[in-house]
Amino acid sequence: MAGVGDEELGAEVANSWGIPLNGTFAVLIINEEFLHHRGQLYAYARACGAEPPFMWSFEENPEGFRPTSPR
Repeated sequence: MAGVGDEELGAEVANSWGIPLNGTFAVLIINEEFLHHRGQLYAYARACGAEPPFMWSFEENPEGFRPTSPR
C-alpha cells in the first residue's frame, strides 16, 4: 500500500457498522469481501456452464502481469 503509513493504518476508520475499526482491520475486511464475492461469481459462472479462469494461477496472465522470478 504505497503512501499509507503505520499512523493511517492504526487510525480509526468510519464504517457503516458503527463499530471502531483500525485501518489494518478494514483492509483485511475489504480483502475478505473481495475474495468472497469473487468466489460467488466463480460458482455462478460454473452453474451457467462457463469455466472461469483458475483463481490462483499467474501463468495465464497477459504479459507484464506474470511473476518475473520463480517461486
